[in-house]
Amino acid sequence: MAVDIPALRGALVEIPGTLADDPPREPVWISQADPTLIFPARNPTILDSLPDNRPTRVSAAQDVRESERIAADVRSSGIEAIAWYRSFRVRSLPWGIFIRADGLVRSFEQMFDGLAAPRSIKLELALNAVLSHELAHFYVDTAIAQFELLSLRALWLPRKLGFAHAGSYDVYEEVIANASMLRAVRDLHGPLRISGRERLLREWTRRQPSGYSIGYRYTAAHRFDHALNRHGASYLAPRTRSAAARKHILLAPLIRAPMSAAAAVVPLYIVTSSSSSRFGDIGLFPALRIVAETPGFKKQLRKSPEQMQRAYAELRTRLMARSPTSGDRLKRWPPLGAETWSLRLNRGDRLHVRHLAGMDFEAVAIGSHAELGHD
Repeated sequence: MAVDIPALRGALVEIPGTLADDPPREPVWISQADPTLIFPARNPTILDSLPDNRPTRVSAAQDVRESERIAADVRSSGIEAIAWYRSFRVRSLPWGIFIRADGLVRSFEQMFDGLAAPRSIKLELALNAVLSHELAHFYVDTAIAQFELLSLRALWLPRKLGFAHAGSYDVYEEVIANASMLRAVRDLHGPLRISGRERLLREWTRRQPSGYSIGYRYTAAHRFDHALNRHGASYLAPRTRSAAARKHILLAPLIRAPMSAAAAVVPLYIVTSSSSSRFGDIGLFPALRIVAETPGFKKQLRKSPEQMQRAYAELRTRLMARSPTSGDRLKRWPPLGAETWSLRLNRGDRLHVRHLAGMDFEAVAIGSHAELGHD
């Protein structure tokens, strides 16, 4: 059963110290991200196929340097160099899971190096892995929140602030998150159930910092339970660390709650950069709905051929229901500004849209490839 986050947050308001105006700690890539380059996604959409030669706007040498930099970030910061969970307790900012686009696209080959599978499958495996890791943080967060409601005292935020002030992180929670990730990848079915996936992911995690690097030791059910019990007990004062209390703080939400229910509850965001100009490179597409049209666009549309008008109407309707796909050729269009994007209408025509806020965009131009300046 999905957790009602608004109701849970509303109840926590009555307990001092459970909510915060700012996150206790965040990596630089999200804390300093341009808000206009953070896009919500309805659901992660994986490309049907990812070309062997990924298109790029940077030189091969620069691409290698960027990949090495991301790999070094992962070795020093763990998966949080690629993805981050921001708690629903933060009042001033959107909460959810944030995926670093350039981090994911430069890491999935390293995560599953040597796996006998297409790049598109490796990418999907990597996305499943990082989402499973971050969802574990969400489970811990909601489980502790429920215990806070029972005990009427703040537990989660004081602990996180303590680590932040010490310039550290919750090592044991990263043990649980990586163990949960490895368990989730191990239990995958269908086309993602490829021999060797868990072993390669395990080896990748062993090169990460303290806590992350030993998560593989706790994937067996009894060891995973032990890790959960120990972590749950760490939130409580010594006098309340009874066996009964330990049993119910984290085990139920972390083990029994369906992962799909949590995935449906937790918002997902894509954090891009000026160099991440093509979502087709990463297989993740933002939620995009056209809610407005500029006067200039309306004038262009009225003069457009009927076939183009019909293609625009169909695209706008489709985008209200789901995210763009690789066939839409979504990419940034810098000539009209950093917040402008281009979409394919049909074989010869394009649409330009400008990001307003969240998943809302406005249509700004429509026409043929040549008319809009495309090669």
